[in-house]
Amino acid sequence: MPPKRKRWEGDIRDDPRMIIARRHVMRALEACPERYRKKLRAKLRGMPLCGEFVTQVFVLDGRVDGVARNRCGCRGCSVCDSLHAADVKRDLKQVIDERFEAGARFSMITLTIPHSRSDDLHQLMEWMFKAVHRFQRSVAFKRHVKGWVRGMEIPWNERNGFNPHFHFLVEADLWPMDEIKALWTRSMKTAGGPEVPPHGTHVQELRDRGQGLEEVLGYPFKRQDLTRMPGSETCRLLAETKGRHLAQLCRKWSRRVVELAGDSGQTGRADDAQGRVRLSPNQMVAQVNAGNRQVFDLLVQAAQLLGESWVTGGVASRLAAFLRSAVEAHGWPMPDLPVRPEEGEWSEP
Repeated sequence: MPPKRKRWEGDIRDDPRMIIARRHVMRALEACPERYRKKLRAKLRGMPLCGEFVTQVFVLDGRVDGVARNRCGCRGCSVCDSLHAADVKRDLKQVIDERFEAGARFSMITLTIPHSRSDDLHQLMEWMFKAVHRFQRSVAFKRHVKGWVRGMEIPWNERNGFNPHFHFLVEADLWPMDEIKALWTRSMKTAGGPEVPPHGTHVQELRDRGQGLEEVLGYPFKRQDLTRMPGSETCRLLAETKGRHLAQLCRKWSRRVVELAGDSGQTGRADDAQGRVRLSPNQMVAQVNAGNRQVFDLLVQAAQLLGESWVTGGVASRLAAFLRSAVEAHGWPMPDLPVRPEEGEWSEP
C-alpha cells in the first residue's frame, strides 16, 4: 500500500497539486474547441490573472503575517473552487451546529443515474436537474425534510465518462429508505431519464455534526480528474456547468447564515479571531508615496514573503519595483528586496 500523502500546510496557491490542476485547465482553455469558446471567454481572460494582485495585507504584532490575493472566481480553478467551498462550509457549519444542539436528526442522501462513456453530459445534467426539482417539490420531501443543502459532483474517468450525481445533507425525521428510493425513481422517470437501479439512491444517517458537509460542499470537480481529463472534455464540462447552481441550500438555512453573520458583525473568518489587522494595498501605497516609512517597511516584508514562492514571483517583482521607486523618491536606504524574474530563477515547489 503506498504511503499516505502529507497534507499541504502552506498557502493553497502554492500547493503543487493545485498548480498542476490549474495549468491543465488553462491549457485546455487555450486550445478550446470553437463551439465552447464563446461560453468560456470569461474564463480565458480571468483564470490566468488569478492571484496576480495583492488585495489585503495582514499585520500581527507590527509584522506582516500574510497576504491575500485576488480570486478569478472561475469554476474550474482549483484554488477558487476550494476557497469558495471552504467559505460556504464555514458559514453553514454554524447553522448545522445549532440544529445538532437542538436535537435535530441529519442524514446524507446520494442520488445517482446510470451513465457510460458514450453518454452526452448535457443530456445527463438535463435529466438530473429536472428529476431533482421534482424530488424536492414532492409532498413526501416537504413533509419529512425540515432543512437541506444540496451539492452536485461531476467526477470523470476514462472508462465510464462523466458521472453527475447529487449529495443532500438533510435535517429530517424518520423517512423510510424504500420511500426515498421510490421517489427518486419516479422523479427520474417523469423527467424522461433512464431507469434508476436499486443502488442509485444511498441514505446514511449522520451521528457526527462534522460529517456530510465535506462530501456535499467539497467542490464540483475532483482535482485529480482535471489533471488527467482530455482538454476537450474539460471544456465540455466547464461549458455545460456554466450558469448552473451546483450547490444550493434551503431558504431557512440561508436566512440563518445571514442572521449569524449579522449578529457577529463580521464573517467569522479566522483572521479576525487571531487579532490580525487587515490593510488595503492601495491605502498602503498612498501612505508610502506620502513618505510613511513604517508602512514602507511593512510592504517590504510583504514583498519578501511573496518572493519566497515561485507562484507569487510575479506579484513580488511588481511590488519590489514600486518599493525601489519609493526609495529613490524619498532617499531611504535600499532594503533587501526579491530578485526580479529576469535576474534569477524562481524554484517551482
